[in-house]
Amino acid sequence: MEKKQEIAASVAAMFGEATTPDPASQPEQPTGRTLHFEKVHRAEPAEAQSEPQEQPAPAETQPQPSAEPLISMRGIRKSFYIGQPNELEILHGIDLDVYPGEFVAVVGESGSGKSTLMNIIGVLDRPTQGSYLLDGVNVHEAADDELARIRNQKIGFVFQTYNLIARQSALKNVEIPMLYAGVKPAERTRRAKEWLERVGMGDRYKHQPNELSGGQKQRVAIARAMVNEPALILADEPTGALDSETSRLVMDIFHDMHEKYNKTIVLITHNPALAEECQRVITLKDGLVVDERKGAGCCGTD
Repeated sequence: MEKKQEIAASVAAMFGEATTPDPASQPEQPTGRTLHFEKVHRAEPAEAQSEPQEQPAPAETQPQPSAEPLISMRGIRKSFYIGQPNELEILHGIDLDVYPGEFVAVVGESGSGKSTLMNIIGVLDRPTQGSYLLDGVNVHEAADDELARIRNQKIGFVFQTYNLIARQSALKNVEIPMLYAGVKPAERTRRAKEWLERVGMGDRYKHQPNELSGGQKQRVAIARAMVNEPALILADEPTGALDSETSRLVMDIFHDMHEKYNKTIVLITHNPALAEECQRVITLKDGLVVDERKGAGCCGTD
């Protein structure tokens, strides 16, 4: 019973409020960014016009590249055991910008602060000092209910340990973020099946986690991360528990999500080869950014 409660609390922390909502009693909420493109109709040449037609104003409906970072961190510090003799500061002043549509890797040895930084980026923890703007929202000052909404609608999580719910099918696991977002049951099922198809798991949607391989579980987790159309995909060592062949498959899916759907991805990894596949590589050491460079891009130098 305690284990079930722990899992439920973990899921609630990632996807929404601590209490299970009743989807039937809640209005449907927006589940992410949707870009609306207006179709431009070209007028046919007019016959025997005596006066020239007024020229339409230039269209301004096309989305423009954003000059504002999706993630903006300044002077991020994180301490534990504050005020006690064993007070420990893990992050010593991190400055970090990640722009919409970027694929960024964060690398570093064990103890460098990667996991602590990931928890702050993912709004699973607050910094002790510094400012963090996520898509324009000051995370440090946001109330708990606002942070829950941000986690649910703006961030898709992929973890090394998958974090799938036992005794629930792949379909039901993918539906979880939409459940907390108040999406109606029929729409939840439709979108969950659609994303399972996109990651090659359409024929396994009825299977429970104990009936899936590690790579299959991770593909289900990626579908779950994408289903609410989040602004940011945060992947923490997503290939850490997989063999090299399966790791290649999972990374190919991330590249597909980035290139086909223009998703912003932050990949936390200890694998330098996988980091090299990203557009930018940020190296942490002893709680500080010590290097930032351009990566080789998709599939490394192969």
